[in-house]
Amino acid sequence: MKEKLVFIAPANSIHSKKWIESFLNSKFKIYWISFYNKTIDIHDDIEFHFLKSNLIYSYFKLKKLLNIIKPEIVHYHYLGFQLFLIPFLNIKNLVTSPWGSDIKFSKKKSIKGFFISKIFNKSKIITVDADFMFGEVEKFSKENLSKVSRINYGTDIKFFKFNSKIKENIFKIISLRNHEEIYDIDKLILASSILKKNNFNFCVNIFGSGSQSKSLKDLVKKLSLEDTIVFSGGYEYSKLPKLLHEYDLYISPSTSDAGLSASTSEAMSSGVSVLTADNSENPFWMNDNCGFLFKTSSVDDLVIKINEIINKNQDELDLIRLNARKKIEKFNDYNNEMAKMLSIYNSLLIENNR
Repeated sequence: MKEKLVFIAPANSIHSKKWIESFLNSKFKIYWISFYNKTIDIHDDIEFHFLKSNLIYSYFKLKKLLNIIKPEIVHYHYLGFQLFLIPFLNIKNLVTSPWGSDIKFSKKKSIKGFFISKIFNKSKIITVDADFMFGEVEKFSKENLSKVSRINYGTDIKFFKFNSKIKENIFKIISLRNHEEIYDIDKLILASSILKKNNFNFCVNIFGSGSQSKSLKDLVKKLSLEDTIVFSGGYEYSKLPKLLHEYDLYISPSTSDAGLSASTSEAMSSGVSVLTADNSENPFWMNDNCGFLFKTSSVDDLVIKINEIINKNQDELDLIRLNARKKIEKFNDYNNEMAKMLSIYNSLLIENNR
């Protein structure tokens, strides 16, 4: 008889899917409960339940589900609106993994902060994916830092294989962050306008979508960049490795991340040069000659750094890309990180059986 592991996680996130499906071949029977509509394929061996966003309905439905399943462990990902329900549920072994924005922008002296503290106090284990997140957790639960572990979301380095890149006549730039204010995509557009005036032979493909999509497209039109910048919309995750191999440079202008963003790590693993804003943990990931940094939200510095990368010789870029791949292999290998997480789950089972 398999032990029962329940995940409460958004079913519209590839990060949830990667994490949850990594335990399919373990000793656990996997259940996935989501308050968000399913927008990704879910493995047939996972028992999936979608709960409506109505809090009262969701509370009684969730309570009933947990009573029926009787899980040994519940792992709660992403502290969204449903966080108000968790403290009232009878959960024996609660593991909580706050995503960066869940607590970075939350105040302790607020209703949300009060419930975050309750959840952290209730949790047996809290996982984070960046060292500075230990301090963020401490804001809400000082006495519980001993139960915080760092587990990165990781990159599947067998899926995102390294591929050397030969310089071509046109320098191709890719952006994969969503079109929200925090990701600062407009700075890339403004930098492109300056580079175009300097007669650089380059193009930019902006993937993704979001609340700022229209204003970003309007900005491109205003700056007459339609022949330089293309909005490519979404992409199939299964085709992302091949897509990345088409580009010379990946740029992430985001003003804030928790750990290393998934798309940045995937680009580093794939042999694409990476340029990120110098905030969060990005300086660690880019140091040791693994990538490039620009001053957060500085269009001028972004222009300077793109210019420098375009003008670097092939040998320099090859070394930097290889260094980046090795860093991901050492510190952000998906299989290694999930093995650490499985060890934590197993330790909870042992503790429970004492």
